[in-house]
Amino acid sequence: MEENRNDQPRTYGEESQMYQQNGYEQQPNGYAQNGNYGQPYYNQPYGQQGDYNQQAYYNQPYNQPQHGSVTNVFYYLLMAFLPLKIILGMIMTSSMLSSVTYKSLMNGSYIYDMMNGSYLAVSGISSLLSLATLIFFIVDIVMVHKGNYKITGLILFAIFLKAGYFIWRAHILGRKKVVPIIYTVAYVLLNIVYIIFIFGMVFSMVINMSYYMY
Repeated sequence: MEENRNDQPRTYGEESQMYQQNGYEQQPNGYAQNGNYGQPYYNQPYGQQGDYNQQAYYNQPYNQPQHGSVTNVFYYLLMAFLPLKIILGMIMTSSMLSSVTYKSLMNGSYIYDMMNGSYLAVSGISSLLSLATLIFFIVDIVMVHKGNYKITGLILFAIFLKAGYFIWRAHILGRKKVVPIIYTVAYVLLNIVYIIFIFGMVFSMVINMSYYMY
């Protein structure tokens, strides 16, 4: 307890009055605290709530990017062009192998016969179709990317496994997979038929050539 100028001890009332004049308040626990220090948070002015406001701001949920609509125009074109390429490949193979005989191999006329047949025309159409399919894959992937969807899987399927492209596209877009699954099964079966057809044509050609050789 401080002493006054006359070296006399101050009373409790005098000390309390001195603290109040200096902006202090006597607290029930005996400690003098100034201003709003010691008041509960909800009694503090707005400007002193910065730390809490900042924490509440960082606790807000992260805003996820909104997905946009994706057109199916190129998607349906791809569905039509891929089987058509297989059918044209079967026609090209049939035209080419039918021109190769033992006699045409001996005199070298098989190239002339192949070029004058339907092989050349079908080959040109097939090349244009392959180019269009590549462009449609790229454009469709770009459209999906513009809709804020991940496209890494689509790129890999378009390059290495085209049969899985349509199911994966429906998966990432959150659309029904019934039609893509049916299409994929039919497309795989068509590829199997194509392989069997090529094998049968080559086998038949070898048998015919063996007949003339022996």
